[in-house]
Amino acid sequence: AILVGISFASCGEVNNGDTNGGGGVDSKKLVKVYGTDGQSVESYTFNYDEKGRVIQATEEYRGEENDVTTYQFTWSDSSVRVKSSDGHTATFTLNEGLVRSCDDNKAMFTYNQAARLARVEDDYEIEEMTWEGDKLMSVSKSEEGFDVYDITTFNYNGSCQKGYFPFMSMLADLPWDMLFMANPEFVGLKT
Repeated sequence: AILVGISFASCGEVNNGDTNGGGGVDSKKLVKVYGTDGQSVESYTFNYDEKGRVIQATEEYRGEENDVTTYQFTWSDSSVRVKSSDGHTATFTLNEGLVRSCDDNKAMFTYNQAARLARVEDDYEIEEMTWEGDKLMSVSKSEEGFDVYDITTFNYNGSCQKGYFPFMSMLADLPWDMLFMANPEFVGLKT
């Protein structure tokens, strides 16, 4: 469901003592995203391990129909496996702290020289991101072999949260976007 309306995000602190890749000591982590269009409500909640990696996400939709889906994340040094409560699974491969591929839709992730996500290509579409330093400037979408059919551009007032905001992964329509909302560093975004 696509929601247009008021959205809220809240952050909590993860005090895990880890200073190497888990988000750091007392790092702030996204714990809930909430959106409404006045007639329905969609929310995402996140739980993390001691290294600051998402281990569970719950997507809840309340409206004409109600639906709750829970996602479990299992981590290894080179991958993360995601399993939803409705039985779908996906495995993401990691290399140098970044997601490189996903077996769901055969997605491949490409990064620019600053290790920012620049392209996601899967069986169905191609998404390309352009950056100016830490600022995401645009996301374009196209189907393979066809022209761009959607471009989202971003304007800033001089201050920026290092190129990341929680809905970036939803705007970019990445597969299994909850992983990237909770841990944007795995696609090169700084928190």
